[in-house]
Amino acid sequence: MAAPNAFAPAAPAVTLTVDQAREVIDDATKILEDPQNKAKLEQAKGMAGGDPMMGMMMLIPVAVELLTPVLKKYGFPADQAGLFQLFPAMMMHKEDPDMVAKAQAINAKLIPPELAPLIQTFMQSAAPKKCQ
Repeated sequence: MAAPNAFAPAAPAVTLTVDQAREVIDDATKILEDPQNKAKLEQAKGMAGGDPMMGMMMLIPVAVELLTPVLKKYGFPADQAGLFQLFPAMMMHKEDPDMVAKAQAINAKLIPPELAPLIQTFMQSAAPKKCQ
């Protein structure tokens, strides 16, 4: 199998309507509330031992695995890049306070406090930019 072309144009950023963003949040919440999925996340968090870099190495693959159906359903790549594009795409509609609260609840399930600043940096760099 050929190696990916590092010089190929990046896939276009996915944008979500408000309704799609709400659906994404609801779909992701259902997945993350499943007891088996909660256990997978907790195991990954425990293996990280509070180390931010280990946290990234342990949590991101689990989060991608769990959220792959959501990523694919809404046109995001089913990988780390897609995960880092998903949340900023939802937050393009941050004027909806209910959606913001639900997105923050999802973040809390996925991201331990010691990882939050690092993950925020990655998500902001992957965020679609609004046209002015």
